[in-house]
Amino acid sequence: MYIDIHNHCLPQVDDGAGSPEEAFAMVEQYRQNQIEEIIVTPHFHYRRGQTCAERILEETFRFREALQRNGISFRVHTGNEIYYSHDVPELLSQSKVLTLADSCYALIEFSPDELFTKMRDGLYQIIISGFFPVLAHAERIWAFHEDMSRLCELAELGVYIQINIDDVKSGADFRMKRFVKTAIENDLVHFLATDAHGSRERTPQVGKDLTYIRRKFGEDFLKRV
Repeated sequence: MYIDIHNHCLPQVDDGAGSPEEAFAMVEQYRQNQIEEIIVTPHFHYRRGQTCAERILEETFRFREALQRNGISFRVHTGNEIYYSHDVPELLSQSKVLTLADSCYALIEFSPDELFTKMRDGLYQIIISGFFPVLAHAERIWAFHEDMSRLCELAELGVYIQINIDDVKSGADFRMKRFVKTAIENDLVHFLATDAHGSRERTPQVGKDLTYIRRKFGEDFLKRV
């Protein structure tokens, strides 16, 4: 059984599942792919939308109740995908944005073209505020493609690296797959996640990718991430 720490399955709160019915369809896809537990991570973006923590908690409670009423055994925890801005450490400290499953780990997103120095400094501010940043879909950030040692520097700083499962194989071009392969071989991948947004596009249907990862990198790697 696997746990998905990054997805947009919670219905009608961001650009993910557009209805309870679609969220239920995503849950069924998760279960088909041996994923029985997820942390929902609606976007928190200072320009594009900020679903408040209270609403996420309320909607997650309703979602759990609906699953239970329908006899579906599936665990759902709360979180956010937090787009970094200078006030994120303070927002985390005030619980105005949500950590992953009420832990000290926070899923942090940056623009693909973000400067490495800004990322490093921002992530360090999160660390000294008492949280463990998990860098969302690091394979999308071009600064790391230019210099893999930057990813190593962040890991040594205390940053955890998350890669989207389909960018290991099915959803990636050659350059992306080569980057992810090198990151895995250098122990620079700490979490794999779906980043699923729907039941028809960007779905949790990652069974083929998990089979490939198991064959290429081994079951022990999958258990670690």
